[in-house]
Amino acid sequence: MTGTKAINVSENDFPSLFIAADRASVKARKTDIRWVQIQLGSLLVAAVGSALTITEKPVSIWMTVFISIMLLLSIVATWASKMQNTRNNWQHYRTVAESVKRISWFYMMRANHFFNLNEPDADKLFLANMSELRKQHQDYIDGICVYQTSEVEISDTMRTVRNLSTQDRNNVYLENRLNDQISWYFKKAKSNKMTGNRGQALIMGAQALGIAGAIYIASNPESKFNPEGLFVNVALIIISWMEYQRYHQLSKLYTHTRDKLRDKVAQTGTTSENIKLSEFVTETESEMEKEQFYWIL
Repeated sequence: MTGTKAINVSENDFPSLFIAADRASVKARKTDIRWVQIQLGSLLVAAVGSALTITEKPVSIWMTVFISIMLLLSIVATWASKMQNTRNNWQHYRTVAESVKRISWFYMMRANHFFNLNEPDADKLFLANMSELRKQHQDYIDGICVYQTSEVEISDTMRTVRNLSTQDRNNVYLENRLNDQISWYFKKAKSNKMTGNRGQALIMGAQALGIAGAIYIASNPESKFNPEGLFVNVALIIISWMEYQRYHQLSKLYTHTRDKLRDKVAQTGTTSENIKLSEFVTETESEMEKEQFYWIL
């Protein structure tokens, strides 16, 4: 920076609404994943049990009861997820968190609607935006407030960054926002692509084993084990998990957004003009907002 000590803007430096929404979204996401895992895991166990042909009593009766319990557990998990509205809650909590962060960067960079505002007017506008966000998501705000531990909306770090020179604010934005997001998108795109490829390999493996199972059944019609049906069900369960996680779709989305942000970095260097920084930040945040929109879809 130009004679100024580097400033690190951490997650805890953002408004309390962001911190609470971020925690709420993480919790809702974990809950949603847990219900889906129980749902699909129960189906998998039931599929394994169904692949066995047991005629001896009372073992056959107990196996039937066991399979029924697994299917019932899957139904309960599906019902619980729907009743708790975990996926929708997670998406709304995440939307609130990212919206607060975006507005916070506008405030710190004196960009968008905060351009050329003095501090009292900027503070007033910022707090009004926070209030408006609460109104827009009023059906979900109670779930967020549970995780709110303070009332601080404008932190000292946010004020410090806002009062820096234009060049120093530009440097803070590049390092703490843009480069940080590029790194995040890179890691997410890579991990989603790798996991998606593994999932596809598992699906093809299960399908191949299903074919082998069909051949086995044809060669051994008296067998008490039905691998064909088992591996067909395994393939379907993996497909359902892949559809839920959308690994490849997210990988492409994250890669696209990362490349867009890289282009933004290439377009900027040093600037001492407020208007150019405001336009740059507004355009960059717009790209990330588009990614969030497509992610929700």
